[in-house]
Amino acid sequence: MTEKTKAILDEWISSLQIPGIQYIVTNAHGIIFEYANGACDVKQLCTLVSSGTCFLTSSSTKVLTAAAVIRLVDQNLIELDEPLSKYFREHPYGELIKIRHLLNHSSGIPNPMPLK
Repeated sequence: MTEKTKAILDEWISSLQIPGIQYIVTNAHGIIFEYANGACDVKQLCTLVSSGTCFLTSSSTKVLTAAAVIRLVDQNLIELDEPLSKYFREHPYGELIKIRHLLNHSSGIPNPMPLK
C-alpha cells in the first residue's frame, strides 16, 4: 500500500493539483508511513516540504475523516446510527452519541480547545 499511496501523492504534486503535501499514517505503535514532497510556499515554489514543515490543519482533516468513515459505511463495517461506544468503548460520553453526531458535529462533546 505504501508504494501505491506514494505514487498517488507524487502524481498530485507533479500534476500541480496540490503544491505540497506532508502525509503521515500512524497506529498505536508509531508512524507506519510518512511522505513529504512539493512546495510549502505557493508564491515561491522553491521552499520544499519536509517532515519538519509545519502546516495549519484548519478544517481539512474533518473532510478526510468524514470520507474515511463514509467508506467504512459503504463497506458495511460501521453504521452511522450506531452508538460510538460500539466501536470505541472507552469514551466518557455515554451511549447517546452516534457516529452520525460526530460527523456533523452535533454530539455535544465539548471542544478541547476553549475559544475566547
